[in-house]
Amino acid sequence: METRKLPRILSSRSLAGVAAAYSGRNMSWNDDGQLLLVTRQAVTVATAYLTTTLAPPSVQLDLALHRSLNPAARIVKEEEDDDDDTIHVDLPEQATHVLARSQFEVRWWVTAAVSKEKGSEDEYEWTGLGDEVTGIVADRDRLMRAAVWSPSGLNALGGVLLVVLSNHGVASVHAPEDAYNQAWSEIADLSRETIARLGDGEIEDDKPTLAGMLHMRKTAMEWSPPTPLRSMLGIDGSLLALGNRAGGVELWAYDRAFAHLSAVYLPRPFATEVTWSPWKIVDTETCVAQLAAATSDGGVYVLPVTRKAYAESGTWDLTVGSFSTVVPPDKRTVNAMKWITNDALVMTKPGTVSIWSTSEDAPKTIRLERVGNWAGCNALGQAMDIHFVAPHTLRIVLSSLTHHVITDIFNSPRQLYDESLRLTLSARDVFLDGRKKRRRTFLAQTDRELTANTGGYAATDETGDIAAWIAEPVNFHNLDNATEVNRAFDFVVADLAPEGADACVQRLQRALEGPPSLLHRSPLSVLLPHLLGLIALRDFAEVGVAVLALLTPHDLPNPTAAKDSHQSGRRALTHIFWGGSLDAHRLGMVLAQWAERAWPPLAPDFRAAALKFHDIIQRSLAESMAKWAGTDIGEDDAMFVAQLANRAVAASECPACGDKIEFASGTAVCANGHDWALQRHRIAHHHARVPDLHSVSGGVARTLVLEWTGDGGPRADGSGCGRGVRDVRRAVGEAGVGGVATGVPG
Repeated sequence: METRKLPRILSSRSLAGVAAAYSGRNMSWNDDGQLLLVTRQAVTVATAYLTTTLAPPSVQLDLALHRSLNPAARIVKEEEDDDDDTIHVDLPEQATHVLARSQFEVRWWVTAAVSKEKGSEDEYEWTGLGDEVTGIVADRDRLMRAAVWSPSGLNALGGVLLVVLSNHGVASVHAPEDAYNQAWSEIADLSRETIARLGDGEIEDDKPTLAGMLHMRKTAMEWSPPTPLRSMLGIDGSLLALGNRAGGVELWAYDRAFAHLSAVYLPRPFATEVTWSPWKIVDTETCVAQLAAATSDGGVYVLPVTRKAYAESGTWDLTVGSFSTVVPPDKRTVNAMKWITNDALVMTKPGTVSIWSTSEDAPKTIRLERVGNWAGCNALGQAMDIHFVAPHTLRIVLSSLTHHVITDIFNSPRQLYDESLRLTLSARDVFLDGRKKRRRTFLAQTDRELTANTGGYAATDETGDIAAWIAEPVNFHNLDNATEVNRAFDFVVADLAPEGADACVQRLQRALEGPPSLLHRSPLSVLLPHLLGLIALRDFAEVGVAVLALLTPHDLPNPTAAKDSHQSGRRALTHIFWGGSLDAHRLGMVLAQWAERAWPPLAPDFRAAALKFHDIIQRSLAESMAKWAGTDIGEDDAMFVAQLANRAVAASECPACGDKIEFASGTAVCANGHDWALQRHRIAHHHARVPDLHSVSGGVARTLVLEWTGDGGPRADGSGCGRGVRDVRRAVGEAGVGGVATGVPG
């Protein structure tokens, strides 16, 4: 095995309490760069300042807190009357690694999802009916069990929604008033909304019967990715799948309110895990996905789901097939499941991993090998994360924080022991480093007696080397334990395989040259793993020149004009959002804005690059919008609009007074105070509400022309123009802006 590089800790915090039921639903990133952490008592939403438009939290970290303390300083005297939790032992004298920490500790904005008061389940008349039949666990207190994100762009701020599942089977939906530092409030209770759909025999005297309660209690959930059809830009078609205790799987859609679309029943008992495949485009109006469901008896089933778009009316149609068997029941619970491609599903059971392709009758199964020589490092633990590294490698992380790397998964899967051990040792080093600073010591003679009790794990980058997790040390040798009030998890973000400056810059260059689609993602969420890698470098101050060399803006290509002005306008608008060049320029602009504050000596150069990116984005959007807006007007007017589009620039004159407007300043206000832009969202991902391409009349297009020519334009508050014009102006003014990173290292 090649020489192993010691991992680097990027951020660490302490979370009080106990983790929820161990699953991959306890920690995950969303498309806006936010991280959820599920404990028994709460769902915490953490946002790294690197992915926000706000300055970092003002509290400065004392890096001395992270230095290794002497053994005497690590023992804290407990209360004299708390004998059960007072442990006085000598710490092990074996040598441990002293890990490097990032010179810029990542700071976080932290808030939480707030549910209804405990005991509100009494409204459903659930009490006193026997937890063996209607419940998941016999616990009267309402505790958190799992949480999942929606696609971005669904809440009122343009960000995501959060679905939380309690131990009583209540699925509640939460949205933020401020995504960074205010609580996520409950906006819907899908268990309560189920009451209205209960049929005969499921509700009596406005109270659910036993059969009705089984439908109301949810057991699994997953929100599908956004639908990729170009004709439905701005009209969400994603689906929320909810498994219930009655053995059904429900499909819900959201458009400012939840709508129940369909319910399909499994051939066996209820679903314990559901997961969506990515959508596959069939034609310009149709896309299909597959929903996999694992049941309580170990079976796995797949359900085909089709969404058909009606662009003229802006509506969706849903066609649901029937469940087909992938893995027959064998009484071994599926503890994790994930689609890694459109047609490849990965399932884990204790000690094994199975890979199934839609073109095969049966899955390929590999038995996991033990990695490590300490307590609890066998391969029988709960799978916390399934990470696919293209083109044919899997990383499986178990609850003991052991990593299992499997290669050639589509042909002849096998475990790479050396690579698995390298990652496991790196994660173990980080885990033991956190253990040294805990206020409660453990009755353990050596570190080998300690097991990492991992409550959640989420990879951050494509390789999986940068990851976040929560874990607490436990000792199974002597059943060392403590009451919940004295227990705490360590939240860590670490780079398990630190790279040099050249490798970090090369990865960043590949991201800028071939960016993912930003229609449903924040630019800073895409850049997050690269920024984490940069700030972890020892020679961070010297990398600015290399990053500046990557920022080379160029004019965005425009589609060839067609004879049909309508088709030309549509082609221009479609090309600007799906061509890829706009996404690359958005990433470049946001990176330049972040780098302007990260490397002060190079600030003028980065500021100039950001302004160039901004000017090109604004000019291209204005040109495309003007071409589209002029498609339904007369021939002479169309010629005028074409000339207007060719002259579109990012810095224009105020239509009201003629004073210059500097869009690059982040506003659209002239010196006299005339505001020509709608208020921007306080979320890193500024989702543009793209206008309905089929319902805007020629009159609206003429109004748009008047607005941009300054002849009778609308008022500063947006009145005096139609909804279509305001939507167009918002798209032109915001779609290319992205997040402005004011929080930087230092």
